[in-house]
Amino acid sequence: MTQQKSFLQLFRDLLAPKGKEREGLAELFFSVVIVFSLAWFLRSVVVAPFYVDGISMRPTLGDHDLLIGEKLFFHLSKPRRGDIVVFRPPSNPGTYFVKRVIGLPGETIIFRGGEVLLKNTTHPEEFQLEEEFLSKENGGKTFLPSRKDREIFIPSGHFFLLGDNRNHSSDSRAWQETLSETHGTVPRSSLAARVVARVWVDDPWLPFLRSGSRLVSWLGYLGWPSGETFHLPSFGEKE
Repeated sequence: MTQQKSFLQLFRDLLAPKGKEREGLAELFFSVVIVFSLAWFLRSVVVAPFYVDGISMRPTLGDHDLLIGEKLFFHLSKPRRGDIVVFRPPSNPGTYFVKRVIGLPGETIIFRGGEVLLKNTTHPEEFQLEEEFLSKENGGKTFLPSRKDREIFIPSGHFFLLGDNRNHSSDSRAWQETLSETHGTVPRSSLAARVVARVWVDDPWLPFLRSGSRLVSWLGYLGWPSGETFHLPSFGEKE
């Protein structure tokens, strides 16, 4: 005795792969899952791309540069003086900035006459910081917004961050006037990555990068990976 199949069942039978075709599709599916999982792990834990939007780190980094930030080992180690780091600023925690680590936890940073000096347990007598990376636009000088001399103590677990283009950088100097408790310093928990590579991007590529950033964000809105994890963020101020 035979049983008639509905039109829907016949249609499913035509589309359903059989034998080796089914095995091939299964292998392809699992391969795609593995590739996306590996990409998600690398992007979330190991490295991340960042797109520069601003001139606060000139001449070291330029506007529209594409950077690679190292995350895993950075979180397993202590930030060092001179490191260029990506972080969430206390003035705008919803975005990313990029600056250079200048003052370390427990140190005192001194602004005097346009010079940056430091005191710590190793050097209880203040010493001048050599900053060959400074933009020539600044004439080698660094001032607070008030243009006054000042000593600032850096609390435990916090860092004093400055841009290399001191005359065009919103950094710890500006935040110390509004964040009196932490003196404008940035907590370790806000530091996201250490910059380890710079990819110079010519102008013709910029529309492509911006479109790619939006595409990745839309993929996040669709559910996987999350927009927060895969968003290609811009950082730095429009200055």
